[in-house]
Amino acid sequence: MPTVSTAALPDIIFMLLFFFMMTSTIRRHTAKLNVKLPTAQTVEKRTDSEGVCFVYIGQSRNGANGMQVQVNEDFVELNKVGAAVTAVKSKLTQARQDKFIVSLKIHKDARMKMVKDVKAQLKQVGAMQIDYSGTHATF
Repeated sequence: MPTVSTAALPDIIFMLLFFFMMTSTIRRHTAKLNVKLPTAQTVEKRTDSEGVCFVYIGQSRNGANGMQVQVNEDFVELNKVGAAVTAVKSKLTQARQDKFIVSLKIHKDARMKMVKDVKAQLKQVGAMQIDYSGTHATF
């Protein structure tokens, strides 16, 4: 019985490993809330997420009623969103702080009063550049 040559096997494995390393994306923060984003007419994909703080407003996955707020990986009370965003900003380098962006991912059924309260706190702490996330409308 002839033997199968496995000399090229390490080369193939490293090529596949390199391919998947180059084409995959690493997710920095995971939403712990159920967030159904509203549809948008125009959507622009963000490529740089280094100086971005993600604020999620959505329903809890554990079945609790009402909307909750999550800043990056941590749940926060509604009146402490500004302090949590300031803490995230303070951990960045000065160059990143100058380009600091807050990305709001808001459940489509969230009350506008809650969104308005979050935006007021962001304004108080000087986080003026805000992005709103949505899904692309398909026609």
